[in-house]
Amino acid sequence: MEQPFGPEAKDLLAGLIADKELRLDPIGKESTGYMPIDPYKRLLCMAFLTEQMDVGAVDYYHEGKRGGGAVKRARLVTRNIELEMIVNGWAWVAEQYTFDRENEYFAAQDDARRDRRGLWAMDNPEPPWSFKRRQRRRSKLPERQGQLI
Repeated sequence: MEQPFGPEAKDLLAGLIADKELRLDPIGKESTGYMPIDPYKRLLCMAFLTEQMDVGAVDYYHEGKRGGGAVKRARLVTRNIELEMIVNGWAWVAEQYTFDRENEYFAAQDDARRDRRGLWAMDNPEPPWSFKRRQRRRSKLPERQGQLI
């Protein structure tokens, strides 16, 4: 939350999923022998939200681009929450981990970057893994190190 646009990303995510029922699909990673557990013993899942799409104007993401159109018939749609966050510019694709849908995720990130949505409005946004590494290093410095007296 300390990183620029962290609170905004949290607010968008809360708006998408708060008080809603999600479907969580376990995902295995090559680094864990395709078991859906990370090194910290957390279950790895993709989150999907199914909800009613009403008649009217709609924004969407398809084949690497964000678009818009009109819904002519109300129906249920299932949305990938990770992809929603990425295409709207509020999440990064972690380049260090490969996964089945990485081409789609990177295309969504490139589209958000091109249109300067979310965190991509910044000129040089810092990836969260770099930000966290820098914060850890800073917290390990002795209290007065680097200060002029």
